Amino acid sequence: MGFLNRQLQHCHQSVKKKCYESYVRPILEYSSALWDPYKANEINQIEKVQRRAVRFISGNFQQNASVTQLVNDLMLPPLSERRTIDKLIVFQKALTGKLEIPITHLKQSTSRTRNSALKFEIPHSRTNQHLHSFFPSTIRLWNSLPTICKQAASSEDFKSSISFFL
Repeated sequence: MGFLNRQLQHCHQSVKKKCYESYVRPILEYSSALWDPYKANEINQIEKVQRRAVRFISGNFQQNASVTQLVNDLMLPPLSERRTIDKLIVFQKALTGKLEIPITHLKQSTSRTRNSALKFEIPHSRTNQHLHSFFPSTIRLWNSLPTICKQAASSEDFKSSISFFL
């Protein structure tokens, strides 16, 4: 961010936003589907980078400026929301065989309720690290999705349907 701030100080807002989305956000989101922090201070550290970027993009460094409003104006979703969507897309690709992730250890739910289609049992966790790791946390998200999302034909359809429900 410091480099972009020095080099693009006098550029238009759209150029700054595109540079943030191209150079900084990919670093923040690298492997984010698998590494998703669950502790509040870790989440805040990552979100803090985006908040600084929003001030840089908008050129508004005033202390009383609402960063939340600036984020909304720039239409930048929170990074935690983007990580959630990425996790679900990776899981959906693994289920459809488009991604080579071993899922044979996952068990489908055996309950006979009308909302049990395509649900999985959440693996037992003894530690917080495992409880918040990829499979348990993603299965909780997956099980909360409507059946229509889970039955999407393509990854693009799935992404658009979950974006609507999240």
